[in-house]
Amino acid sequence: MSMNVSTDDCQPLQLSNGTTPEGEAAKVGDSSDKSGLDVVVVPRLYKRRWLMVFLFASYSLTNAYQWIHLNIIGNVILKYYNESLPGSDYQQKLAIDWLSMVYMLSYIPLIFPATWLLDKKGLRICGILGTLLNALGAWLKCAAVSPSRFAVLMTAQTICAVAQIFILGIPAHLAAVWFGPNEVSTATAIGVFGNQIAVSAVGAIVSSGEKFLWDVMRVNSPTARRCLFDHSVTVQSGLYKVKSLGCALGFLIPPEVVPNSDDLDFIGYRLSLMFYGGAAITSSLFILVCVVFKNGPPIPPSQAQAAAVSNASNQNYLHSLKRLFLNKGFLLLMITYGINTGSYYGIGTLLNRIILDYFVGKEVDAGRIGLTLVVAGVLGAILAGLWLDWTKLFKWTAVGIYFMSFAGMLLFTFTIGLGHLWVVYLCAGILGLFMTGYLPVGFEFAAEITYPEPEGTSSGLLNASAQVFGIILTIGMGAIMDRFSTFPANCTICCVLLLGTIITGLISSDLKRQEAGKELLDRVSRFISKKTPYGTLL
Repeated sequence: MSMNVSTDDCQPLQLSNGTTPEGEAAKVGDSSDKSGLDVVVVPRLYKRRWLMVFLFASYSLTNAYQWIHLNIIGNVILKYYNESLPGSDYQQKLAIDWLSMVYMLSYIPLIFPATWLLDKKGLRICGILGTLLNALGAWLKCAAVSPSRFAVLMTAQTICAVAQIFILGIPAHLAAVWFGPNEVSTATAIGVFGNQIAVSAVGAIVSSGEKFLWDVMRVNSPTARRCLFDHSVTVQSGLYKVKSLGCALGFLIPPEVVPNSDDLDFIGYRLSLMFYGGAAITSSLFILVCVVFKNGPPIPPSQAQAAAVSNASNQNYLHSLKRLFLNKGFLLLMITYGINTGSYYGIGTLLNRIILDYFVGKEVDAGRIGLTLVVAGVLGAILAGLWLDWTKLFKWTAVGIYFMSFAGMLLFTFTIGLGHLWVVYLCAGILGLFMTGYLPVGFEFAAEITYPEPEGTSSGLLNASAQVFGIILTIGMGAIMDRFSTFPANCTICCVLLLGTIITGLISSDLKRQEAGKELLDRVSRFISKKTPYGTLL
């Protein structure tokens, strides 16, 4: 027998057989309910969820590491594979740049079928495919250690790039399926942050001991389902930070392991050490994922989450895309997000060339400067999230951070030629603090102005825009550096960031998710003030 509860008119809890809510804990999906209402379940959380999230974090990190670990030692790769590269100097450098850009190129056509596969087949199959391809690409790199095998190296990197498609879409789904709403504070304590809008207030009720409230609420309305789903952003935002850690390691480790040398045999030996180490780690993660990864728990972490996931899977994907493309504010945000993130991709891909153009022989410092960019960016993202949580000023926060990204790039451009490495580190930190810190702000702003469209769809389009602009700006910067110098290439990035700042200011601040969250909170407040057979809820 089920508990029939409605939030539409906020009526008190009705139990048809007089049993307590605890007695209904195991009755999930009771088909005997003839009312047509959703069956309410008492949630259960499983310890496996922490192992799942740790495994995902680990293989996501290794894939992000493999994105940049070759380009940060681009001059060494160019020297070692010179005999199997194209003839002209520009074509050789462009071929090296494609080791990074192949990640961007593969994302654009493959992210949508990968998202469909995740929705239809679940976490396990996507986790296995992602780790399998990641490990396969890593092992193929081991076979590419020969000056004549650049084509093999590019093939291996392409396989790793395809693996990312089965990784980037997982955080939201993993958070929704395995984590309960009362774990917001726990997630925050381990470094996860997010902007929790109105659902944060409901989460506070949960944390105070009234977890039962989430499960006696029937969430048939799309508004309620989408609002209750938003708490998973807290978990997924933290999981996205793991990618930044992988990028940080990708900047830091390769210059230390594979130093520049005129001895090609020595370079080959050091490349082998790096590649075999990566292959061993990714293979271990593949085995663990095969053993541990599950599509979901037997009992959902909350009724709200069960309904939210069901609602997300029943969305009409094409209709949602159409509505997003008709949203003028979102189209402008796609352009500005693409410019900002594409600029970051371009700088990250070409950082080795940029630094060595001013500081000859400083490959290790190039990697550490990249590390500074990423670490400062993670700090910026956390601070931006806290600021948004406090002020709810989504548009003006986006404009302010965008302008500071432009100012940081301007500072980096005009100080790198002074000849002081400490100045470059400082300016790189300022640039990363704002440029990388903008990324979660863009996602949250998109969620606000596109509500109630699924966040997975809007974030997928933002990422696709970032890949397109990343390819354009990386190729453009490389061509300018090859024909002129690094200075005008950096000035070009300054100009496009200024353009992005102006366009961001034109976006309408229509915070639809905020309004829906307030409406839901009002309904919850009216609901909990009612009396039940057990007394008032609060």
